[in-house]
Amino acid sequence: MAKPDDVVEDRERGVSGVISTAVKCPWCGHGMSTRCCEGYATVVYLSERLH
Repeated sequence: MAKPDDVVEDRERGVSGVISTAVKCPWCGHGMSTRCCEGYATVVYLSERLH
Protein backbone atom coordinates (compact mmCIF):
# COMPACT_ATOMS: atom_id res chain seq x y z
CA MET A 1 0.00 0.00 0.00
CA ALA A 2 1.26 3.48 -0.82
CA LYS A 3 2.20 5.94 1.90
CA PRO A 4 0.52 9.26 1.00
CA ASP A 5 2.11 11.13 3.94
CA ASP A 6 5.76 10.69 3.00
CA VAL A 7 8.29 13.48 3.54
CA VAL A 8 9.43 15.13 0.32
CA GLU A 9 12.82 16.83 0.08
CA ASP A 10 14.47 18.93 -2.64
CA ARG A 11 18.12 19.37 -1.67
CA GLU A 12 18.90 21.81 -4.49
CA ARG A 13 16.29 24.30 -3.27
CA GLY A 14 16.63 23.46 0.42
CA VAL A 15 12.95 22.61 0.76
CA SER A 16 11.38 19.71 2.61
CA GLY A 17 7.92 18.93 3.85
CA VAL A 18 5.05 16.51 4.01
CA ILE A 19 2.62 15.95 1.16
CA SER A 20 -0.78 14.85 2.38
CA THR A 21 -3.55 13.60 0.12
CA ALA A 22 -5.85 12.96 3.06
CA VAL A 23 -9.27 14.58 3.07
CA LYS A 24 -10.12 16.56 6.20
CA CYS A 25 -12.73 14.89 8.35
CA PRO A 26 -15.64 17.25 9.11
CA TRP A 27 -16.20 15.38 12.37
CA CYS A 28 -12.75 15.69 14.01
CA GLY A 29 -10.82 18.04 11.65
CA HIS A 30 -7.89 15.67 11.10
CA GLY A 31 -7.00 13.82 7.91
CA MET A 32 -9.45 10.98 7.32
CA SER A 33 -8.22 7.70 8.76
CA THR A 34 -9.76 4.49 9.97
CA ARG A 35 -8.37 5.06 13.46
CA CYS A 36 -10.27 8.21 14.48
CA CYS A 37 -12.99 8.65 11.84
CA GLU A 38 -14.71 5.28 11.75
CA GLY A 39 -17.76 6.73 13.50
CA TYR A 40 -18.17 9.45 10.87
CA ALA A 41 -17.57 6.97 8.04
CA THR A 42 -20.30 4.73 9.47
CA VAL A 43 -22.78 7.62 9.60
CA VAL A 44 -22.02 8.53 5.97
CA TYR A 45 -22.32 4.90 4.85
CA LEU A 46 -25.68 4.40 6.57
CA SER A 47 -27.00 7.72 5.28
CA GLU A 48 -26.05 6.86 1.69
CA ARG A 49 -27.43 3.35 2.02
CA LEU A 50 -30.80 4.47 3.36
CA HIS A 51 -31.37 7.28 0.84
